Amino acid sequence: MLLNHIVEGRFLSDAIGSQVEFSTFKEGSSINLSSQDGEIIINGNAMVTSADNDGVNGVFHVIDSILFPDMD
Repeated sequence: MLLNHIVEGRFLSDAIGSQVEFSTFKEGSSINLSSQDGEIIINGNAMVTSADNDGVNGVFHVIDSILFPDMD
C-alpha cells in the first residue's frame, strides 16, 4: 500500500501542470495529478493539503485520503 504513494524524484508543487502522470514504486501502478484553481488533485479524488515539505530523503506532500492501488 505504501509503495502506491511514492514516486521517484523530487517534484515540487509548482512543477505540476494542468495534468501530470507519475509511475509509483508499486510496479505497474501510476498516479495522475492535476492542478485546478491552485489545488492539486490526485487520481481525481485526493487533495494535497500541505505541499513541498522537506524530508531527510526527499520532499513529501500531505494528502487527505489513501491512494488505493489498482486491482488489475
